[in-house]
Order: sequence, then structure tokens, then C-alpha cells
Amino acid sequence: MYRFTIGIENLQFYALHGFYPQEQIIGTIFRVDVYIHANVLEAAQQDELNGTVDYQKVFAICNSIMNQPAKTLEHLALTIANQVWELNSHITEVTARVTKAGVPVQGIQVAQTYAEVKKTA
Repeated sequence: MYRFTIGIENLQFYALHGFYPQEQIIGTIFRVDVYIHANVLEAAQQDELNGTVDYQKVFAICNSIMNQPAKTLEHLALTIANQVWELNSHITEVTARVTKAGVPVQGIQVAQTYAEVKKTA
């Protein structure tokens, strides 16, 4: 039995996501990582894109979502996971992580925070 994992890591976006008004004005760097488990053995054996996950479609989903204002990382991660899930019927699991760099917390320096969601069959 084979288990394929397709990983798309470190997609970087400058965006204005955040709950607080200053976050929505100043913005910061966000990173998106997506991990997809899928039964793509036949596509792999045939060396064909048809039947596997097209990375360009994943990039497009992430870009579209990250360019729409959101208040929470959880919302962004969930939306990405749900839309990637719909790409291919062979997908059995999607993990989406959205990381926010340089989180503004009064009196504390926080390098990053993230929200991660895993959707399974």
C-alpha cells in the first residue's frame, strides 16, 4: 500500500488580516503550508497530471483566499482546507496551516502564531 503526501510549503503573502483595526491597516507577512494526502498511485505510475493534485490550482486557491480580508487565522485555514479538498476526488486528507509573522502583542515580542486545520475523509 502506498500513501502519497503532496506538500506545498512556505507560500508567502503580505496581507491585512487581523481582528484589531491596526492589523487591518498595517498588515504583515503570512505564510501558508498545505499538505494533501491522496490516492494518486495511478497518476504517479503513468506520470500524468490528470488524477493527481495540480499545484497551480492549490496556489490559486491560497492566493485568492489570502487576498480576501479575514479576522482570524482559523477562518483562513478552514477556507483553504475546504477549497483544496474539492479539487480532486482522490484526496483523503488536507492539512492547511496559516502562520502570521510579527504578531502585535502589547509588551511581548511574538515571532509568529499559526492556526492549522486537518480535514479527513
